[in-house]
Parts: sequence; C-alpha cells; structure tokens
Amino acid sequence: ALPISMKLVSFKGTHDEAVCTDGTPSGYYYKEGAADSTMWLVDLQGGGWCHDEYDCHKRCPKGTKSTMCTSKGWSKTHTEEGFYSTHLGDKALSEAHKIWVPYCTSDAHMGDAVQFGMQFRGAKVIQAVMSELVRLGIGKTNSSLIFGGQSAGGRG
Repeated sequence: ALPISMKLVSFKGTHDEAVCTDGTPSGYYYKEGAADSTMWLVDLQGGGWCHDEYDCHKRCPKGTKSTMCTSKGWSKTHTEEGFYSTHLGDKALSEAHKIWVPYCTSDAHMGDAVQFGMQFRGAKVIQAVMSELVRLGIGKTNSSLIFGGQSAGGRG
C-alpha cells in the first residue's frame, strides 16, 4: 500500500466559526477520489483534550505553535497511510474521496464555546467539514461515508 498526499483546504473566509483553540482558521486535508467513486472516508485526528483553565492554558499557552491548538504551522500537504493508502486490494477504498481533519480545538471535536480566552469550536469544525462534503459532491449519488477517528477523534 502506498501513502497518499492530501492538500490543505482552509476554512479561512468560508466557515468563520470553524476555528482552532487560538482562533486561527481550521480546515481539512483532501484527496479527490476517482471520478466515479461514491465512497467517502473521513478521519478525525485524536490528541486528548483539556478539562479546566489550568489544563487548557498548559496545553495551549499564548503564542503556542502546537498544531493541537493552532493552524499556524500546518503544511499545505499532508501524507497519510493505512486505509487512506492506494492499492489496498479493495477498489472502492483505494479510489475513495479521502478527508483527514487535523485536531486543533482541544475539545474532542465537540465544543462550541469560548472559555478562558480560548475558542472551543470542534462542533463547528465538524459541521463545516460536513458542509464541505456536500459541496464536494457527497449525496449526489448513492454515496457511502466511513466516518471515524482515534482518541478525541473517536468522540467527535
């Protein structure tokens, strides 16, 4: 199985509430599938979460460059392996549309609040991703969606 390279799609200017803990725009990485593919794979990155003011400021101190708290250091491309790979032996999975959602909200992809001077907008990020799936074409045909994640990504 060969890894794939995915391109960053930022929510800057399109989904203004879909932001990271520090208020920078969130986004997702996308690899278009085969023209006739009706399969969509979405994976939410994990990474724990914070529970109180002390824990949140320890996790995301002011000016942090941690990708768990900001999109400032995100690269324009991201490489994934595993079930995102090509040549899996399953044509539907190999040719599927693939989306990887980096985790920068510190709220298990579930929050929609401002607290401690920080944004916790994981739910808005997921709503924006789902909106983007529709824009990209999911549902125009009899589509299949595999949606999952690890750790905090498994909660979103």
